[in-house]
Amino acid sequence: MDADLADRQKKMEAMREKLKGMNLSPEQASQILESLNAAELRYIQDNKKKATQRPKKGLPDW
Repeated sequence: MDADLADRQKKMEAMREKLKGMNLSPEQASQILESLNAAELRYIQDNKKKATQRPKKGLPDW
């Protein structure tokens, strides 16, 4: 259990160092990730899946 906690703390410290190198705070990094996620969702919703086959004329939709 303590090993997990120490490992997490090491990873968090490494992440902070990377962010410091990019001149970003953890809050700014979180905002960037949230905006990228929102943009991705918007892209997926805007580009609906197109039909693979055209419907045959004269036949009902069902």
